Amino acid sequence: MIRDLVASFKAYWEAWKIIVDQKLWLYLFIPGLISLFYGLLVGFSAWYWSDNLKDFVFNVLPSGSNSKILSRITSGFLGIGIATTGVVVYKYVILSALSPILMGLSKRVEEAVMGYSISYKKETNMSTLDDLGRSILFGLRNFVKEFGITLIILILSLIPFLGFIHFTLNRYFSINGSVDFIRKNLGFSLGNGVAFMLIIMIPVVGLFFAPTLGAAAATLKAVPRIYRPSFT
Repeated sequence: MIRDLVASFKAYWEAWKIIVDQKLWLYLFIPGLISLFYGLLVGFSAWYWSDNLKDFVFNVLPSGSNSKILSRITSGFLGIGIATTGVVVYKYVILSALSPILMGLSKRVEEAVMGYSISYKKETNMSTLDDLGRSILFGLRNFVKEFGITLIILILSLIPFLGFIHFTLNRYFSINGSVDFIRKNLGFSLGNGVAFMLIIMIPVVGLFFAPTLGAAAATLKAVPRIYRPSFT
């Protein structure tokens, strides 16, 4: 698993080189701008609503409990809570909304790496609406599953390793088949998500590059394992 984790990190650099070589700028700028706008919206919401919710909290508390230190701590925790909610929403809503673009990117990356056209494959005949609906269904499935278990699993579920690989697996497997593939390749699946989270934490720049690099890197590591399940 350690080797898969390291390989997943390296895949992000390989993905960047493919994007540059193939001039896939459209697949970079559209998701990047949407992701950046969303990040700025979450940041503004955390700043604005943390103070408003703090005031509401202290209006309910007994008088005399509104110390400056307690006020700052409460405001900080509320801001973190709003930001964490934003990450959860990013995982299940924003990536689903971007799925038609990122699925297209995944196809282009696979063609560039494998050296063939995949336009003949049955799965690629689905409409954009079908792709979007399937991606949303996949996200909801994992949302219900992950939020129905313990707090520890909830924290771990903030790592969005399922969504990016799904953009590739969508062409080959059903939803259950995709989940089974991820379970058998958990090391690189987790590595892809951890690398994504590290990138997205880079202010501004990370939000712009993370969606495209995450989808491209997942494709680079998923395709060999699809054709050769024992690939290492």
